[in-house]
Amino acid sequence: MEHQMAEPSTPSRSPLADSAAARWFYFAVTFAILLGLIRLGREFLVPLVVAILLFTLALAITERIMSLTIVGWKPPKWLARLLAVASVFLGFLALGTVASNQAGAIAQAAPHYAERFRALADRAADLLGVEFASAVQRAVAGVDIGALLSSVMTSVSGALGAVVLVLLYVSFMAAEHAAFRDKLRRVCADEAGADHLARVLRSISTRVQNYMWISTLISAISAVAAFAILRSLGVDFAMTLALIVFVARFIPSIGSIIAVSAASLMALLQFDTIAPFLIVLVVYGGVDAIIGFVIQPTIQGKALNLSPLMGMVSVAFWGFMWGTVGAFLAVPMTVATMIVCAEVPQLRPLAILLSSDGELPNASGSERGRTP
Repeated sequence: MEHQMAEPSTPSRSPLADSAAARWFYFAVTFAILLGLIRLGREFLVPLVVAILLFTLALAITERIMSLTIVGWKPPKWLARLLAVASVFLGFLALGTVASNQAGAIAQAAPHYAERFRALADRAADLLGVEFASAVQRAVAGVDIGALLSSVMTSVSGALGAVVLVLLYVSFMAAEHAAFRDKLRRVCADEAGADHLARVLRSISTRVQNYMWISTLISAISAVAAFAILRSLGVDFAMTLALIVFVARFIPSIGSIIAVSAASLMALLQFDTIAPFLIVLVVYGGVDAIIGFVIQPTIQGKALNLSPLMGMVSVAFWGFMWGTVGAFLAVPMTVATMIVCAEVPQLRPLAILLSSDGELPNASGSERGRTP
């Protein structure tokens, strides 16, 4: 009787493992396609997202106006909304007007500042020795400060060139805001689904409104302080620098560095003595530090509950995807992503990673508690 040697059997794959692998594959492909669409569609998406944030800011201003009481009279909702949208319109138009008017003047003055930059680099090289001098000369050779200033202002003007489109978006959002609830009922299969979706959107809106209101207030305080200090010292383009400060303060963490550096660098380039530079660096830097480390945490508290590390990662990610504008939009979009992920069981771990303490609010705004 012949005995046949049994061949080793190949272990069969579990259908569950195949299913999990397929899900991860579909997720990876979908995520890659989504990133590509976000990157390619930035010309369309950026004005729309900016309009959504401005409309959210208008809603926050509406709530503040409605909370006022003037001699026993409270403004009606329609008047509060009209004043809020008008203030956003006027503020946005003012930013665009200042940037457009100052772009030409800065372009004309750029050669002078470029010459001053080279002179300061040569002086620093003389003070710090021959080896440092050669290193500075190599570094300065690749820096055209005039072209840099012109490029920055051209970029700002170009970004604000979509003002009309953004304001049109805001206008139509304000016009259709009242009918949005009815649209949700028609989109969802039942009333419960519509209510849940409305609560999620309300949670996103509330937290983004808080962020936009607080960030706008803090940026305005810092910009006014910068303008007062720069104007008292006679620094050129004080209004433009205040605008840069106002916009830069919307970027978490590095926004303060950009604001203080821009104001200090202009004082260094303009004057022959170092005293104005030191005054701007110390006085405005100190004021901005008080605003950032004392006033802002006191006002904001834990309203966002966003991890500082994840905030910086989001700034880097959206800056890569959409450029400078993406860095400004990073935090509100990340907050919205965290809230949406908190409502989807499969994405809840991502929301926990994005939060600062692991405690996530539900759609009604109450804390669910720390996830182990």
